[in-house]
Amino acid sequence: MTQRTSTEIAAELTEYRAARSALIKGERVEDVWRDGRRMRVADASLSDINSAISDLEREYEQAVAVEAGRPRRRPINLAWIN
Repeated sequence: MTQRTSTEIAAELTEYRAARSALIKGERVEDVWRDGRRMRVADASLSDINSAISDLEREYEQAVAVEAGRPRRRPINLAWIN
């Protein structure tokens, strides 16, 4: 997997947040009629979108750290107890 830039990730994050807002407003929900019954269907669930946004936020933070020359993670501190 190639490392994406923070700008690319930020653009995708904006799209996902817009999709979440549209879903909450009911804009991404479709009414389907069959045999006199109505069903409301959405492309993705709110939990799926929130999960994707969390993943993108973590990826964005890592990309910003790499671009700034910082390590991806903080070093692990070990404490020896006697």
